[in-house]
Amino acid sequence: MKNTLLIVTLMVTSMVFSQDKWPNMMFDRDANFYDIKQDFEKYYQEKAGNALKIPKGTGIKQFKRWEYYWEHRVDENGNFPSEGHVLDEMSRYNRLHATNQRGYATNTGNWELVGPIALPNNGTGQLNGNGRVNCIAFHPTDPNTIFVGAPSGGFWKTTDNGVTWTEYSNGLVRLGVSSIVVHPTNPDIIYIGTGDRDGGDAPGYGVYKSTDGGITWIGSNSGMGNRTVYEILMDPSNSDVLIASTNGNRIYKSTDGGSNWSYTSTSSSMKDIAYKPGESNIIYASGTTVDVSTDGGNTFNQITNGVPVGAQRIALAVSADQPDWVYLLAGNGSGLVGVYRSTDSGVSFTTRTTSPNILGYDTNGGSGSQAWYDLVIAADPTNANIIYTGGINIWKSIDGGTTMNINTYWVGSSGTIDGVHADQHVLEFSPFNNDIYSGNDGGIYYSSNLGANWIDISSGLAIAQVYKIGVSQITENTVINGYQDNGTAINRNSVFHTEIGGDGMECIIDPTDDNFMYGALYYGDIRRSTNNG
Repeated sequence: MKNTLLIVTLMVTSMVFSQDKWPNMMFDRDANFYDIKQDFEKYYQEKAGNALKIPKGTGIKQFKRWEYYWEHRVDENGNFPSEGHVLDEMSRYNRLHATNQRGYATNTGNWELVGPIALPNNGTGQLNGNGRVNCIAFHPTDPNTIFVGAPSGGFWKTTDNGVTWTEYSNGLVRLGVSSIVVHPTNPDIIYIGTGDRDGGDAPGYGVYKSTDGGITWIGSNSGMGNRTVYEILMDPSNSDVLIASTNGNRIYKSTDGGSNWSYTSTSSSMKDIAYKPGESNIIYASGTTVDVSTDGGNTFNQITNGVPVGAQRIALAVSADQPDWVYLLAGNGSGLVGVYRSTDSGVSFTTRTTSPNILGYDTNGGSGSQAWYDLVIAADPTNANIIYTGGINIWKSIDGGTTMNINTYWVGSSGTIDGVHADQHVLEFSPFNNDIYSGNDGGIYYSSNLGANWIDISSGLAIAQVYKIGVSQITENTVINGYQDNGTAINRNSVFHTEIGGDGMECIIDPTDDNFMYGALYYGDIRRSTNNG
């Protein structure tokens, strides 16, 4: 009987943990592409089975995007290309073509950005957007100057709180940005973490640095190399000290303003890191596990007391109002694992709540989760009992996470619940007025009244991730485009109109009649228009 129980226990444990391997393997370039697919198939069969449509809120759609991107980039054995291979090929090409041998002049192509730049007109029944925002940072002295980073759209800056936006990506070898740190006394010094932390849509090249406010950039990754940088911290007491978490279960430290880096290993790849408020020696880190450093980031030790086991991802938050408190938000493929809090600087954690499923699609939670892809928590710096969590929607608590209430809905406004685009990736409080900002798959929103209402300030961010383009063969400047999580839009003379929601995939225009247009969705549906979209 004991042996039978042992076998059953091992089988269940194996099933639980095998289904949680693929979200982490996706970001490991030493893993094998086909092994990742095989492990994912177990999860897919559990969630979708023989269903004709992919169920919402499972993370399957995001995996399929990743699979689509990589399936033609790995070799025949499923091995990923080495980190930095694109940059290496670019450098090799430039060396080989240092002298013009083919009779053409480089950098003479006349390329023009078509868009979408302004937020497209919306003809669907759900919110549309400009594209995904991974990170948000603030100017140290100007409340209207804000910086954002996009997974495939580069580094952007506004000086009027989002009325207008300007791109500053000159010198960047690829457009993925997942973290931004601005020097507190010299805002011309900016560090960015390259690569895409949440979706793997762009490769990482380590830390890049600007000394002229983002106009130009240079690699600042000696000792780090070409890694995806999940988050960068600057020591609040010494601006030359930087901490950076990366793929490969590593946290790097620099003591000379990013010129050189050394690393220490961690118990998992840490998507979130944070200093204890007012204490530079204590640093918290979370990935699928939780580690704490008590020596300024030189070493990290795993914390297990009260920390959930088996999560796909754990996010963390701290608040200057209660420096000893640390919040955790943990999720897996089935939904919320729990909200947890430490009151002893991360030594131990207690459960605040495990319900409702604040990671699901519905306003009451419902089922499902995309925790490996979109998971974030923020604690109000003036009142540590107020927390906001982000999954697909935003939820809020005013009692330290014991009671969670829906704050925003991905479809749009619903009763007293305001609408914010789906899939939250970052939540930040303004250091000037405590307004809260959200970066999500549609762009950037903010609330100036404790989350009661949210304002979309994404228009002007040309950061859409375009899957496919269909061009009219009859009418100039008539184009149909499919976007990551921002639907299918039609461009008529540089004015974009979103006409199909969700993820827009393949799209074409009948070469003999513009009235017939076709757009495909990620789960295989094909839509047809007979009236020019």
